[in-house]
Amino acid sequence: MAQGGKIKKNWKAKIGEQKDVAKDTKEITFEIHEPGFAFKAGQYVWIIVPELHYEDPRGNRRAFSICSSPSEDGRISVVFRNYPSGFKKTLTELPAGSEVSVVGPFGYLDFPDNPEASVVFIAGGVGVAPFMSMVRSAAANKDARKITLLYANSTETKAVYADELSKIASENKNIIIKEKKGTVDWDWISESVSAPASVIWYVIGPKDMVSEVARLLYDNGVEEKSIRFEEFYVSRDSLNVSLEKIWDTAEVFKLAVESSFNHIILTDINANIVFANKGAEIITGFTNKEMVGQTPRLWGGLMAKAFYEKMWQTIKNEKRPFEAEIKNRRKSGEIYQTITRISPIFDKTNGLIGFMGTEEDISRRLMLEEDLKNKIAELEKINKFMIGREVEMRDLKERIAKLQLEIKKQKGGG
Repeated sequence: MAQGGKIKKNWKAKIGEQKDVAKDTKEITFEIHEPGFAFKAGQYVWIIVPELHYEDPRGNRRAFSICSSPSEDGRISVVFRNYPSGFKKTLTELPAGSEVSVVGPFGYLDFPDNPEASVVFIAGGVGVAPFMSMVRSAAANKDARKITLLYANSTETKAVYADELSKIASENKNIIIKEKKGTVDWDWISESVSAPASVIWYVIGPKDMVSEVARLLYDNGVEEKSIRFEEFYVSRDSLNVSLEKIWDTAEVFKLAVESSFNHIILTDINANIVFANKGAEIITGFTNKEMVGQTPRLWGGLMAKAFYEKMWQTIKNEKRPFEAEIKNRRKSGEIYQTITRISPIFDKTNGLIGFMGTEEDISRRLMLEEDLKNKIAELEKINKFMIGREVEMRDLKERIAKLQLEIKKQKGGG
């Protein structure tokens, strides 16, 4: 299993079926036949192509939410808008049977522990992908909780899986599907959900759409603890301040941070990286261009769900620095250990505007400590062995001496 606290690994996968599922939208299925691969509905993976055939400043990997159900053993499907990028062009031109790497799964966008809790999914565009996995899984497992999916697209031709969703809703009375052409507004939300404050909300889609929906929910009495996001966590504060604008004016500080040997990144309040220094490039193996615009999940995501819940509680809600020893994964796939420190950044009015994250690579130190521990244990084992042998040798010598004396007496008496 890739979960349960174990470190995720690279899985060898082969490209299966590719098909168009809406305008400018493609679904690709990957066959994974290595034993042990499993995922939960709502999780995501990184897809890595062995070599880019077209230049892409963001590199040869992308994160995709899995849209297929966990019940489909040995394969996963992802869906994406086929907008121009060197990575997507390379991936879609690879023939069936081509080998790629799948890293993961990652993420904890799962259903509430309370099986009676009602949930509302709000999706924009291909943000519906993890919800498809969750809806498919719920239908297959006869999950009785009430599930409402509000699905918005700019045009009807860009809506994916419309027929399948309609079929699922017709066969499962507890699953409600509502689609809309255009932007999400409060009138549509309130018409679709009778008690907004009593459900758990999930919001996924383009960044601007997610921020606007979060604003609508907050303005209409939904608490932050009742809203869940996939890539980042949109708080009330994040809707008003731009760290990028402040960062662009901080030239002297920027030069100082860039020159630091330690790994340093700055993110906005939604965990999107706006700056990564040379130390971060050296430690993670990713370039600045590959990191900016992504979240730290590019090299992270290996810790347990409780770890990230505690981290966000500390830096977001309590607005305090967070420090922990964690595992991360370099671009090469190597697992490394760090002491990570994340500090909230405040503006002049004490408003939270972002975070500074630093990493100290302690892999070598831990390796030396482990080596020292093993050497000490080996020495103690040798000492115990020698102490036991000394006692045995002394006893043996005493017995030999007694025998020699007895033999001597026997000889003298003869």
